[in-house]
Amino acid sequence: MDRIEENNWRQIEDLNQRGMQMLSVIDLILAGTVDINVAAFVCEKMSRGSSILTAAKPGGAGKTTVMAAFLGFIPPGTSIITVSNPSILNPNNPCHVAPEYLLVHEIGSGYYYGYIWGEDVKRYFSLIKPGRSIASNLHCDTIEELIAVLNGQLAVPLELIQKVDLLLFISISGSFMKMKRRVSRVYESTSVNHRLVFSHNPKNDNFECNENNIFSDKVKQMRAFLEQLVQQREFEYRAVRRRFLEFYPNLIKP
Repeated sequence: MDRIEENNWRQIEDLNQRGMQMLSVIDLILAGTVDINVAAFVCEKMSRGSSILTAAKPGGAGKTTVMAAFLGFIPPGTSIITVSNPSILNPNNPCHVAPEYLLVHEIGSGYYYGYIWGEDVKRYFSLIKPGRSIASNLHCDTIEELIAVLNGQLAVPLELIQKVDLLLFISISGSFMKMKRRVSRVYESTSVNHRLVFSHNPKNDNFECNENNIFSDKVKQMRAFLEQLVQQREFEYRAVRRRFLEFYPNLIKP
């Protein structure tokens, strides 16, 4: 377990291109990027191995930061594998171990570490299955734009896009010195489409729930856990991860 956790932390650190401290979900709550309900819903889904895409058109909106923060809530024993070269997208590559998250730094063109484009994107989505999840981000502001890029431009079949459990869109507003970053919309995959679960109202800076009956007992448990961390000001990334690992056995009890 320690070996897996240390490897995962290295993969998370590699996302940190600006050299600043990696932010945790508690940091995001305290900054207003998400509220406690959005965080609890997404964290509970991640604790069950959900695939996730974060999206925003402008650079610096926080796509990578939000993705990395929620990767702190993947199930214990799950390995993060960065797609550093196309050979990792071969399902028979010996690097694959279950359970695992295949991490792509960005779905975008360019010869950068952890970036994929073209036919590799379709291969990437085709690898989603029980015990194997994906986590990445791309430059889109709406679900329509996301579908246009993935399906229209890159020919990823809609049924593969549908396998991504969570789509999070991020907005930015304000001046450079007082920039606000908000998870503006959260979509959850259903059997037929992605439904809007949460949306941010910029008029009152509140997060609104768009669906009924999403606050299961497990989500409520997660919310109580996050509230405790907020109250205790436990926000350093690795400390939050350690607390989650301690909490996890209670979360999965029937």
